[in-house]
Amino acid sequence: MTPPNDEALSHHPLSEHGLKELTWLGVVRDSTLVARLRPSWSRVAEMHLHPTHFILPLKECVVEVVAATVDLFRLDLSTHRAALGAIEPGHPL
Repeated sequence: MTPPNDEALSHHPLSEHGLKELTWLGVVRDSTLVARLRPSWSRVAEMHLHPTHFILPLKECVVEVVAATVDLFRLDLSTHRAALGAIEPGHPL
């Protein structure tokens, strides 16, 4: 989770590559972040995993994740309550 917020999104390095039109989760093709991380992966991981750079612009920040797969679900709750539910699954929402 990094800056910028939604008002300064034009300052993000990917803003001219489709980020400013993104309204939900996006995939970064030919990601320099994936290229920078690749040397740290084991040879086995390199053969079996196909990491993808996901990006999600939020109101207060931009979330970027490199992962082989991502499961998404949306909770119709405030950000605070949804975060509590995600990190403490037994937490009463």
